[in-house]
Amino acid sequence: MSNRRLHLGLACGLWLAPLVLLLESALRPIAEPDLFFYLALVQRYLHTGHWPVTDPFTYTLANDTLMTLHQWLGYWLFYWPYQTLGWAGPILLKTLIVFGAFLFPLGPFLARRRSALPYYFPLAWTLAIFIAHHRFRERVSLFGDLFTIILVCGLFWHSRRKQFWYCLPLMFLAWAQLHPSYPLGWVILLGFITLSGREQWSKLQLASVALCFLLPFCNPLGFEGVRYPFQFSLEVEPYLRQYVVEWLPLTDPRLFGFSFLYLPFITLVPLLAWRLWQVRGERRYFEWFIFTLALFLSLKSVRFGLLAEGLFLALLAGLELRSPMVQPRWALVGVATGVLALTMVKITFSPSLHLGLAQRLDIDTGYFPAESVDVLNENRPSLHIFNSFGFGGYLAWRWQGDPPIFFHGFSTNFRFFEDNYNHPQESQADLDELVRKYDIGVFLLSRMGNDGNFIDLLEKHKGWQKMRSDPAAVIFVKRDPRVFRFP
Repeated sequence: MSNRRLHLGLACGLWLAPLVLLLESALRPIAEPDLFFYLALVQRYLHTGHWPVTDPFTYTLANDTLMTLHQWLGYWLFYWPYQTLGWAGPILLKTLIVFGAFLFPLGPFLARRRSALPYYFPLAWTLAIFIAHHRFRERVSLFGDLFTIILVCGLFWHSRRKQFWYCLPLMFLAWAQLHPSYPLGWVILLGFITLSGREQWSKLQLASVALCFLLPFCNPLGFEGVRYPFQFSLEVEPYLRQYVVEWLPLTDPRLFGFSFLYLPFITLVPLLAWRLWQVRGERRYFEWFIFTLALFLSLKSVRFGLLAEGLFLALLAGLELRSPMVQPRWALVGVATGVLALTMVKITFSPSLHLGLAQRLDIDTGYFPAESVDVLNENRPSLHIFNSFGFGGYLAWRWQGDPPIFFHGFSTNFRFFEDNYNHPQESQADLDELVRKYDIGVFLLSRMGNDGNFIDLLEKHKGWQKMRSDPAAVIFVKRDPRVFRFP
């Protein structure tokens, strides 16, 4: 009896490892530029009384339509904690959402079983957190990932409850205000209706599904808001796959150095395929559909890392609940070794290991140009400032359009990006043409982004001088009396 209690205590204690790993990965300084743009938009609204339709932050694209209202509620949900708790607010909100994404797959399992969770679960959850930690960022996409996981868990375990079908349309209504990923929820709902094997559907279920498709039209943009996710997929996403790392498919050679991204394909994916094969006689077509969808999302782009791992875990918990796997007690030793090894490797090599709690609940000054902005605020250059693409959201928040900035990541004008950001890096002549075109007197460039060519050109250019440099940014100033006086 005491031996059994020892095994039970060890199995429960192993859950501390994924919890510690999650907290260490989530409680980190803010390095997400989109968060600052959320804050800038809300502050702009509070200052002017209306939501910006055209871009109020740039001098290059002032007349461009700014498509942001489709996820307005997500901005406010990050703004309110920031107003209350400072930078700790968005970080804690992100941590809570991530925790929920990994907890929901366990929720129904815990509710239906009184015995301890399977021995191998802590290892599976530790693996998933280790793989998905790069997506623990202050983004509204977290709401979409969480709602997708909740939807799948609900369909697995609560689809026969009336309360589930009453609540489902309300979730889609909220989803449509938070993030434009709800069409994925539509796909999952259609997959469930088609593949669940039911011959009859109640009026409540049919009405609930219909409302799930209709209520997303109740957004500030109406039909345009519903059309936008499809427009984004067809027109914007192809450009993102060229220029933004999080949208690269896992087949892109540029990602091969990030080996942790490929761990699912030698761990969770084979395990789930084997478990599904074990119950192949039960015709669980919807489970196979979710498995295929999660596998597809994993391969499609880095951006779906957290969502795919959450779906894998939901499927794993569902299969274990219906068809428990035989687990010899000696396997607990191997599981414990794997859990502790993964956790120690991740924490030991974490760049945030040396940070105290106060530093973790702040912004990453090694990524954002806080000191450089302070210097520019003191000197107030009279000519335009060219900013790094990755600094756009931060500068929009700091300056609120005064001074206006060159470009930011919320613009979908990728033709402008190609012509006026990529092309000028090719030669000094192209750079000079850009400077003349927009009357640029200052370059604020990132040391961690893709501005290496700009920096090389300006360091060799006789018409420019490096004003200052720090780990986050470098400032080059034109040798022109209209900007600054030089000795």
